Amino acid sequence: MKSDYLTNEEFFINSVNFMQKEAWKNSENHGWDEAIENSASALMMITREVSELAEEERDADSGESTKIPGFSKREEEAADILIRLLSYCGARKYRLAEAAIAKHKYNQDRPYRHGGKLF
Repeated sequence: MKSDYLTNEEFFINSVNFMQKEAWKNSENHGWDEAIENSASALMMITREVSELAEEERDADSGESTKIPGFSKREEEAADILIRLLSYCGARKYRLAEAAIAKHKYNQDRPYRHGGKLF
């Protein structure tokens, strides 16, 4: 008899899949679907969010987000990266959660610094 409880992996997969669909649906509802369907545009949108997080990291007095009170500007920018990535993957029906689990397992068995890489 199967348990009613989800494994950690199943919970993660279900949660990411839900957020992927929601992020993509929100992008469509707000007119970003054409930009996200274009791979180059979508990847540049993600890159822009990464740049915004890097700018916040450079700012010694980054402070609190004005858009999502109770969170830092850095947390806000990190969330923007995740939301853009979820939307990008949702538009393409990528199995992001499953791939993340598989890649994490693969990375656990890699050598320290992947065989001597400096960064």
